[in-house]
Amino acid sequence: MVETIFLIPLIIFLLSAGFWFARILLTRQQLATAARYGTDMILYTRLNPSQIRREIRNYLCDKDIEGRRLDASCLPDENIHVRIEDFSLPDFTGIRDFLAPEKFNAVLRAAQQLVSPETNTSFVQIRYEVKTPGILAEWMKSVTVSGTSEVLAGTGCRSGIHKRNKGG
Repeated sequence: MVETIFLIPLIIFLLSAGFWFARILLTRQQLATAARYGTDMILYTRLNPSQIRREIRNYLCDKDIEGRRLDASCLPDENIHVRIEDFSLPDFTGIRDFLAPEKFNAVLRAAQQLVSPETNTSFVQIRYEVKTPGILAEWMKSVTVSGTSEVLAGTGCRSGIHKRNKGG
């Protein structure tokens, strides 16, 4: 009986920590899904970064969401980073000139863009602050959870529709 009385607080703490950790994992999955949604908008729409931020915030925080909705106050604009890069390969219409020096250099530049996509990749990164429960608040106020998605590494915005729509 005495052992049980001593173990009950520990069991309650472990159960609540497990539920809180599951909530963190669920939030991370929501952010990854929202980031993928944002990269789909980069690839297939003409929305600029500020419009994509607004769509992502609505996707995560809208009042009409059934199920788990995130707190919009924990998701300011600076926590939703949208980068849109245009991507274009050199013109290879002159197949006979393929090995000419200028074409060869163009092929090398294109290969560099494909091999090191971080210089030419469109992406969405979302950070969200999750407040810690009461017991843990003494040690840390919140935990930052993030989700990131890139548009097919190295492809940027393949359709070129953002060249005239860089606002945001």
